[in-house]
Amino acid sequence: MRNFVRLLQVGMSSNRGGIETYIFKQYQNLDRNKLRYDFVQTYGDGDFPFKENVENNGDKLYRAPTRHEAPIKYYWYWLNFFFKNHNKYDIVVCNVSNMYGSFFPLLAAQLFGVGVRMVHSHNTRDDDSHNFIQRCIGIFNKLLMITTVTHRVACGKMAGEFLFGKKNFTVIPVCVDSEKFAYNSCLRKRKRSYLGIENNFVIGNVARFNRQKNQLFLLDIFAEIKKYISHAVLLFVGGHDLPGDDDCFLRVRNKVHQLGLEKDVIFLGMRDDIPELMQAMDVFVLPSLFEGFPVVGIESQAAGLPTIFSDEITKEIGVTKLAYFLSLAKQDEWVKLILKLSNVYFDRALTRTYIADAGYDIKQTARIIESYYVGIVK
Repeated sequence: MRNFVRLLQVGMSSNRGGIETYIFKQYQNLDRNKLRYDFVQTYGDGDFPFKENVENNGDKLYRAPTRHEAPIKYYWYWLNFFFKNHNKYDIVVCNVSNMYGSFFPLLAAQLFGVGVRMVHSHNTRDDDSHNFIQRCIGIFNKLLMITTVTHRVACGKMAGEFLFGKKNFTVIPVCVDSEKFAYNSCLRKRKRSYLGIENNFVIGNVARFNRQKNQLFLLDIFAEIKKYISHAVLLFVGGHDLPGDDDCFLRVRNKVHQLGLEKDVIFLGMRDDIPELMQAMDVFVLPSLFEGFPVVGIESQAAGLPTIFSDEITKEIGVTKLAYFLSLAKQDEWVKLILKLSNVYFDRALTRTYIADAGYDIKQTARIIESYYVGIVK
């Protein structure tokens, strides 16, 4: 008989994005004598970005059929999965970004007797582009939540209120390894040399290419910045391998061409060296249309970067004086602020401690997460 809690994280993808990074950071820092995670990848053409780490630890990584491509196979997969594996798991968590996300794994888990069934909210609103069928699925999912969910959790207060309304929920704090993001002038110099941007003013963005992330807006801002700072460059860090992302990426790339900025905009794709890349940046910009609680915004502040968020992002994330919030309706204010920040000196070495003091360092949050999950089962 095992003496630790086994939890199944459902809703992973092939994108090295916020949700995947958020969950994996927890996983890396858990006390394996108390709590262990297995994972289910439910969408994306590539492999789960942390596949090798999970398998080397002896934990399980499953891959479910994609619901929108093979719905019958998808539903059968989950019924068969819990028929065979229901005794292995104390907790099942469905990670969702909207009401269109599939809650069916929780129904299947309930049918086969898994006691703790949880929804984890990672966003603050649905995408307005959802069609009629998707909205109907959202209504059905609300009914599923009433009948199948035993616990509700969220990455932040706004994300919880969006999905659960007035019902009680628990915030599972985001976590970053603040030591990895601590400012290092030697590393900054080395990374900027590697990228060929030693003498440039560097604006950075880390996000997958998706309408929600609003990279086209950032390009408009950057085009204005170039009129005043000729040596400015823009780093786009993120992939485009999930459904719908390719179209967004092509729009961004085409606009770069139309604006004549091919030499000034650098596409770096999905990367595993985010801490080093943030050392090379001078300003970080996240103009998202909506977010849950973007981990990357805590990481950028830990790296000592002035960070500009759209005011659609929760103010909870502004844990240092480096955080600024601007309206997407006032593009000129974004330009003015970036120009101002380009002439301000920041002591980047100090900010890491603010992240720990705010309770977002992984060493603190891992213990909170362990206590929460183990306490539910025990």
